[in-house]
Amino acid sequence: MRRRIREFLVAIIAVAALGSGAQAAGADATDAPDPREDAFVAWRPVDGDSSAGLSAVQEFGQEELGDCTSGAFRDWTLPAGGAAELFWMNCGSPDAAAARVRAEWTDDFALFPAPDVAAALDGDSELTARFTGDDGETALLRMWAQGEYAIGVKRTCPQGDLGCQDASARDVRSVASISPGAPSPIPPVEPDAKDPLRGFSPSDEDGPWTLRYSKPADSTVVGGDARCGEGRGTQFVNPSGDVVGLWWVDCPTLERAQELAADYWRTVQNEGLSFVYGSGWDGVTRIEAGSQSRIARWWIQGQRYLQIDQTCADGDESRCATRTAAYLQTIAGSMPTTVQPLTDWNKALSALVILLGVPIATYLVILIPRRVVARRRQRELPPASETDATLPFIPVDRLVRRTRTGRTVRRLIIVVLGTIASLAVVWAGLFSQQFVLQLFALFLGPFLVFFAIAGILDLIWRPHRLVRPPRRRGRPSLRGAAGLLLRGVALIVAISMPVLYLLAVLFMWYYGQQSDAAFRAETAQALAQADGTGMLLPYALLGLHELQQSGWIVALFFGMVAIPIFLAYLVDRVGRRLARSSLHETLARDDRPHFLYLRAFDEDGLRIDESLGRRGFLEIFSPFGRPRFEEVLAEQLSAWGPVIAISGTKRAMQDLGAAKISFEGEEWRDHVRSWIGGARAVVLSATPSQVREGLDWEITQLATSEGAPPIVLVIAPWPRAERQRRWDAFLASATRWATFRTLLERPAPSATHIITYSGSRGWTAYGARRRWDWSYAASLLTAIERGDLEPSPGAAESIDAPSPAEREPEHA
Repeated sequence: MRRRIREFLVAIIAVAALGSGAQAAGADATDAPDPREDAFVAWRPVDGDSSAGLSAVQEFGQEELGDCTSGAFRDWTLPAGGAAELFWMNCGSPDAAAARVRAEWTDDFALFPAPDVAAALDGDSELTARFTGDDGETALLRMWAQGEYAIGVKRTCPQGDLGCQDASARDVRSVASISPGAPSPIPPVEPDAKDPLRGFSPSDEDGPWTLRYSKPADSTVVGGDARCGEGRGTQFVNPSGDVVGLWWVDCPTLERAQELAADYWRTVQNEGLSFVYGSGWDGVTRIEAGSQSRIARWWIQGQRYLQIDQTCADGDESRCATRTAAYLQTIAGSMPTTVQPLTDWNKALSALVILLGVPIATYLVILIPRRVVARRRQRELPPASETDATLPFIPVDRLVRRTRTGRTVRRLIIVVLGTIASLAVVWAGLFSQQFVLQLFALFLGPFLVFFAIAGILDLIWRPHRLVRPPRRRGRPSLRGAAGLLLRGVALIVAISMPVLYLLAVLFMWYYGQQSDAAFRAETAQALAQADGTGMLLPYALLGLHELQQSGWIVALFFGMVAIPIFLAYLVDRVGRRLARSSLHETLARDDRPHFLYLRAFDEDGLRIDESLGRRGFLEIFSPFGRPRFEEVLAEQLSAWGPVIAISGTKRAMQDLGAAKISFEGEEWRDHVRSWIGGARAVVLSATPSQVREGLDWEITQLATSEGAPPIVLVIAPWPRAERQRRWDAFLASATRWATFRTLLERPAPSATHIITYSGSRGWTAYGARRRWDWSYAASLLTAIERGDLEPSPGAAESIDAPSPAEREPEHA
């Protein structure tokens, strides 16, 4: 029994050993080398040494083999100079080998055939190309399919192209003789019919030219570009070492092609180089290439981006520039489409709309409704239509029209001359080699130019007194210096914000020419290289880009211009109030006779539409605020004397307008009585909501005081119905006195702005068809220039002056 078990185990082991031996034998048979590949390995060039310069066999990886199963290559350095190379791939069948040759030709090498090179094999079984390697040596490549093998032979020959042709032909025939089967026919590879440059060749004057390569565009552009589609890059070289490269790429839209151009050419060096079609239609730059000269040109035709460049080995830049310009014209002329601008003008138009359109539209939206309403409110009836109005009336409409026209002409002259001079300064600064001068020309130059032109024009053509009344400078004070400093800060903010807004829009337009991916990559690189405050600019540009992408770029104007300037306007008003002197300081520093302003306190908040008073930068560019009516009166009257008044409440800072002071109890009456006696004129608002005790007392003082100064009744710019109601209430109270009774007996026209009274002339009305700051200023100026506000020593004997008996109230 034991013997049988032992015999059974021996049999199992023997069977296992037999199976293992058979398996090993099968594996040896499978791994046996192909004798044809042994022949390829053993092959030597006909003019090569048996061992010198021989490299080891290097097998192709699977990625290089593609659908083929195996393959390798080896090369030789030849004793006479030059090199030879042989490669082969086993593709499994003749058809697969032929397909591999064609694929290797079109996809990997992407070479044009060289029809002038005589074939080494019979029939259409060989593809031949001439090109120049990176080392500058001429090379010939021949490929064919024989049996299931794709085979290639390459030669570089120091003695020139002819030697390469003969030697490579001998190599092909030698390799073909050791390969079984006949070479398979391969259809000739024709140039891509869609290639617009397939018929292009460089100038024969610099020839002969050798094709170095012609490859898909993605392999000639670092990183490729997903925005555009198919394209091709081609390069030629001549024996002198000149290189001509050109490539094109089709894009789905013109905008994509423009972005492509903007991404590739962020910076250029084109000083001294001329364009072919003009700036914005084609680009040109010089590229650093050691001692050689390289000129590149690019343009867009249809939706296709094209580029051509030439490197001149002798360093002759003018020859490179001339040749590339001629090539551009030749290529562009051979294509059916038209040359398109490199700049996306839709984006430029969008930037222009944001730069100018949004501010203008905003101002119009704010101003036009207000102007329409104000114009309706300001319009008055013509005095001639009111036959019952018999008070002497002097219209000032003509003065207003003449003065406004003069100011408009002055501003147009300043704008036109300033713009021309600023452009000249900016242009000169940009060509300066000093960075400081460039910054000065871009930012400070235009402002200084405008100020200089305005100053020169003032010397030649003095503004009218209505536009710029004479001013008396007060003595400096610490509070005045603080207010001036605050106003300076506001002015700097107001000027710098539009400049920053302009820069933001220019940056937005400049970087908007790029694709979103390119912009973000460039910004990320800038952030990676920056630190501290240097990161502000990339973050700012990123924020602008996000606003543009989201469609909220319009908010940029409000955030950078409208709101900051309005805030600066408010700060400027605070600075002006801080610099204001108190009433006592005003009278102590100004020895001219003063104007006493009497009114009901409810009129302190009345505002008026301002145009004349908008002289400075802040006033012109901040149309949001409306000044108080009192400020307009004080602004005009202060040219002839200080304006003082009683304040209804105590304030930490002086209000703009009249210099004020507040009193306790009845103390104010003594001061008003004293001020009336020393005033050049008393300005009395004749449109209170109602005549209360204090105002009635002031009216009584004017009517009963001996030697009272001239009176200016001001009919404030309330709405027409409200104004008439207030005026009637004033007359009901004031005409109790003979001084004012004439106003009831001889009514003033509804267009009346002010009514002056002096002992020598009586009552005279001034006004215009439109009630605004221009007409009030013109009325006051006309009255002053006519002498209505000059004290008259003979006022008591005037026929219009009231007698002492007439100074009693009517009911007495």
